[in-house]
This record gives sequence, C-alpha cells and structure tokens, in this order.
Amino acid sequence: MASELELRRVSEYGYIYNRESKNSLINISPIGLAGNFESIPPSTLDKGLYELEKEIKPNEVMRQVKNRFWKLVDRHVVSGRGFTGDDVILGICGASYFRKEICYNSTHLAWLVLKDQTVEDRLEVLLEAATKRLEEIVSMPLTNKDGKLDVKAVDVFLKLYDRLLNRVKGSEIQRIENKTLSMKVDLNDTRGQDVAKAIDQLKERIGYITPASSN
Repeated sequence: MASELELRRVSEYGYIYNRESKNSLINISPIGLAGNFESIPPSTLDKGLYELEKEIKPNEVMRQVKNRFWKLVDRHVVSGRGFTGDDVILGICGASYFRKEICYNSTHLAWLVLKDQTVEDRLEVLLEAATKRLEEIVSMPLTNKDGKLDVKAVDVFLKLYDRLLNRVKGSEIQRIENKTLSMKVDLNDTRGQDVAKAIDQLKERIGYITPASSN
C-alpha cells in the first residue's frame, strides 16, 4: 500500500514519480539518477524553480547538464529512445562531479527535475499577477478617511474602467465584424452611453448626492 508521501508525490509531481506512466522521469532516467529521486523532500520541490534558482545559483556546468538531460527526456518521449548517465554528461563534466553535485544533492536534483518554464508559462504567471493587481485597484476605496471623494482614486478607477471597456467592446465588435463585414457600428454612441452609465454607477457607489440648487 502506497504511503501518504508516495501518494502526494504522484499526485503533485506525477511527471517525476508516477511509475505507471512510461514517460515519467523515474521510469526513463538512468538508474543512478532515478534512484535518488525518492530522496528529494516534497518541501524542496514545493519551493519551485524560481526559488531554487536563487538558493543554489547553478553554475554553467550545471545548466548544461540540465539542458542536456531535458533534451534527452524530450527525445525519449518522441522516439522512445533511452539514454544513460554518460549521455547526460558527455563533453560537459566527469562522472564524479555529476554524482556529487547533482545525483547526491537533493536540492540540486530537485532543480534538475523541475523543467524550465517556457516564455508562455512565464507570461501566464505575470498576467495572473497583473490581473490580481487590477482587481485590487478596481476595489480600492473612492473616498478618503474623511468620507470625501478622492479625486485621484476616481481618476485612476475611471481610466482603468475606460481601458477595460475598450478592450471588451473591441473584442465584441471584432466578433461582429467577423460575422458580417457589412455591419457598421457606431463606436461613439455605444461608448458614450456605457461610460455615462458607468459614471452614474460610480456616483451611486461613492454615495454622491447632487447638491440642491439654491433658491
């Protein structure tokens, strides 16, 4: 029966530990390397590649070994062709260095088996972080500590709303134009109505009351 640790490893890092997958690292890596995967604490893998990079500061030799390792892994996935430990280090370093600096060092080994992010992956992370910041901006108070309208906060809110509106409406208009090139859309009217509505909603949100006209 699998232990809780083994279940967690397969659940969260299946591409490394899942023995039922023919392409998992523990199945396709050389025995001298794969035999040490079990020594990697899950907490080390949980740090993620970015934190491990800062912690161990891998040198050029280690980077070349990692690059070669993942090229061999990708080749195996495509062609089924296996590889040895010598294939991983050929022309890069000696076997003793490989064993000491990577195979028997659980932190360095964790860094090796965590695949480098693609540019798209990194952009996705940045996009998610930026979206969270935008949500914070949209939710920020629009009045100061005295309960009065914070002009700067409102200005930021409306500018952000305007850009988001253009983005959403632009996408909608593009979809319409793709369906029928003959349709004409009056951008000014549509946008004017929506912005006016947004401003009215903003006034309601900040409790704005129009001053009574003087007699």
